[in-house]
Amino acid sequence: MTTHTANTTGHPLHPETPAIVAILADPADYAAMRRRIAFPHATHTDYLNHVETLLHTYTDHGLYTIATFFDPDDYFDFCNDADIDPAQPTSRARYTAEVALPTAHLPYEGQDLPDIINTLTEQAIQHATLLYATESLASLSPCPDCGHDTGRTALAQATLYVAALLKHTEEGTSHLVCSIPAGGENLLALLHAEHTHGQPAHVDDAEALRFTALLALGLATGGPGQLTMRTTAPDTPTTVYGWRIHPNRLEPLTAAEVFDAHHADPTGHLTGPEPGTDHRAGFDLPHTEPAHDHDH
Repeated sequence: MTTHTANTTGHPLHPETPAIVAILADPADYAAMRRRIAFPHATHTDYLNHVETLLHTYTDHGLYTIATFFDPDDYFDFCNDADIDPAQPTSRARYTAEVALPTAHLPYEGQDLPDIINTLTEQAIQHATLLYATESLASLSPCPDCGHDTGRTALAQATLYVAALLKHTEEGTSHLVCSIPAGGENLLALLHAEHTHGQPAHVDDAEALRFTALLALGLATGGPGQLTMRTTAPDTPTTVYGWRIHPNRLEPLTAAEVFDAHHADPTGHLTGPEPGTDHRAGFDLPHTEPAHDHDH
């Protein structure tokens, strides 16, 4: 799937026009498209080989090339909602520009295709996490006692918490992880910060937005979730702190609880300690001033 085709007419390609390659990442996606639209490739492997050739061809012609995902289910829903023919290349181009690119995209710089797919998958998960968190916050009912916007209140508290966490480390790096359950699985948001003494922490804005939104959702719904912060500074041991997410507040974990949370594998079993790592109890964090005398 592409929104730019190879030059077969002899006319020069325009380098200011980007080439966008929308990839059907797995055999199921490819089979779903083939059931509705004719494709020249017999197998998904043949198709991926064609995609790699296409990526090389565009960059060899000096075109700025971008890879993204193509989701058949989303595509056919998009065509149905827009009342357009899914068999037309212009429909696929429109879907790619309006839906696929904002979800996940990656400039092609010679990476192997599996690495491209892994990166796009991670971007798509991050996008879905933000979308889920923001939509869930917006759908929450107001506080039945005072009428306050529950989602907005939780977002204000989460923003205050994140600011306090980032101020805690003056030098080095911090790696924060927020985890809350949702739909039978755990949603994760990560936030990486670089600290220089006397300056505000440097973070990626998209990461910070996603992290704050997921934390706000945990505060609004009461978790149960956890937040951990791993800090590394020059000439000091790596330090790990932790908190448990409760309704509208973070409760500091004990040092032992931080160790257990930090060393649990996906099955829940504990792994061995890391040399040079200090597990500490979470510290108290500031709260927003309550506008009423009850908890949400």
